[in-house]
Amino acid sequence: MRTTSVTSVTTVLSLALSAAGLFGASGVWAADTVIAQAPAANTAPMAVGGALPAAESAAIYSLVEATNKAFMAGDADTIIASMFEPELQASGGAKVVRELTLSAMKELKQNGVRVESSAVGQPGAPIAAGRYTVVLVPKSMVMSLPGKRINIKGYMLAVRDGASGPWKLLDGAGFHGDIEALQKVFPDLPSGIVLPEEKNEVLS
Repeated sequence: MRTTSVTSVTTVLSLALSAAGLFGASGVWAADTVIAQAPAANTAPMAVGGALPAAESAAIYSLVEATNKAFMAGDADTIIASMFEPELQASGGAKVVRELTLSAMKELKQNGVRVESSAVGQPGAPIAAGRYTVVLVPKSMVMSLPGKRINIKGYMLAVRDGASGPWKLLDGAGFHGDIEALQKVFPDLPSGIVLPEEKNEVLS
């Protein structure tokens, strides 16, 4: 890639995030993949209808923050470890995703793109989606490139399989604000949920 326009840079960023497995290697993985919903034993989702317990909120916040920092540091292994497992497999597995991640991050660097900072918002209330519990987490990242600075606002989905499994991450960017696309991955996700803001702001 030779140009450094905002459009081209956000395309490369999307490639990097996709390669990192945060929303699938195609960027539209969510729209084409349906996860088996039959629950195994003892996999009831977390009780919903109220605020997320403080310990769970802190764990999710820390996971998203660590993943953001890993992206800034070029740490593909930490990113892969945080991935929602069905997405990891749909993206080609850990080896393929790691190679794509490192290649995309190298391309960002070669084009003068640098992550200045990242921020994580307050995790939302838990949402029951069949065997899964889903939590929406706003996030943002300020990136600089020759002559431009942009603030990329989006969100992560923290996903837990059952009542006590580890939280894993899925990037909301691949769904393009489309609840129906999300429901292709999580058919039991309620239709009335409000997704966090997604926006690219040119700062200077």
